[in-house]
Amino acid sequence: SRPSRKARSILAAENQIPATVGLTGTLTINAAADADGKPRRPTFQMEAYNGGPMSLAGWRHPVIVDGGGVSMVAEQLPVYVTHELTTENLVGQTARLTVDGGQIRAAGTFTASRETSRPYAQVLDHSANGYKWQCSIGAGVARYEFCEEGKQVTVNGKSYAGPVYVARRIA
Repeated sequence: SRPSRKARSILAAENQIPATVGLTGTLTINAAADADGKPRRPTFQMEAYNGGPMSLAGWRHPVIVDGGGVSMVAEQLPVYVTHELTTENLVGQTARLTVDGGQIRAAGTFTASRETSRPYAQVLDHSANGYKWQCSIGAGVARYEFCEEGKQVTVNGKSYAGPVYVARRIA
């Protein structure tokens, strides 16, 4: 027999998957001077994703991003201090993006100045005072699969028990 309208609605809601994932990691800032004491443009390194399962808003079960399915649109991407993509929040750009063993890392340079960007000045001030910044990146999910409860899936060289989603292709 056919499921009731309510049962069909519940099933449909359970199968709706967000089109994006947001990955959170750590950010390290290097604002040291050159050997001759002249200030240099601060740089950063970020580990945006460690290769393991994440609990994400909109996804019913943990999500693992398959590092083999990550495609970078460019090496140089803008870096914003918040998720509002405005010139006021623009603080720098990446110079290098790498994916290794499922881990996503980026490095780059801050391009803003203390004189014209309050958010940038605040980032540097808090960092100088020992604040440990987090970072996050967003990516579109082009293909995913679901590993059911009681089954296993291998992602990024490790085995995981379901239920879990695996984002096989992101960009």
